[in-house]
Amino acid sequence: DIDKDGYADIAVGNDRETSADPAGAKGGKVTVVYGGPAGLDSSRSPLVLTQDTAGVPGASETGDRFGSGVSLGDVNGDGYADLAVGASGENSGAGSVTVLYGSASGLRTSGVQSFTQNTAGVPGASEANDRFGARVLLADHSGDRRAELTVSATGENGDGAVWSLRGATSGATTGGAISFGPATTGVSTAGSPGYGTALNS
Repeated sequence: DIDKDGYADIAVGNDRETSADPAGAKGGKVTVVYGGPAGLDSSRSPLVLTQDTAGVPGASETGDRFGSGVSLGDVNGDGYADLAVGASGENSGAGSVTVLYGSASGLRTSGVQSFTQNTAGVPGASEANDRFGARVLLADHSGDRRAELTVSATGENGDGAVWSLRGATSGATTGGAISFGPATTGVSTAGSPGYGTALNS
């Protein structure tokens, strides 16, 4: 519930180019549809987000795959659902994640956060084909009523890895960020496991 009106909202990622899907967009897009008493709220136009949307970091470039992962959850504990968007093709497949925050009027395009493996406090380093942001998940794993930002990079070191950034009143924070790969959880790396291909709370 992005705007805390009591109705669930929907975010749909489409990371495909128009050459692959006429409903796609250059660099990918995310569409947010707001709920209402009859289901979808027909009085509100869907919100379409790309990296060319004012306030969203970056620029729409072919192959960015913005929308490769999407998840809604309350990162800062204010009662409004926030949106995490993965762009696993950003910067030659190094990948990035964008977090937008909810409000009474819907998603805000101010105060937007962006994370890569080159962001201070995020373990690792951005490398081509890491695919950081292939999947994202906002879920409260710590029980503090703020969602953690979980990110997978399915190409990390050829095997894949997962990151967890804590939620805070100021938003997602890199303080205490952790990452782990197949070896940590006893998953075999034979045959390139694509660790993090699926995330679930």
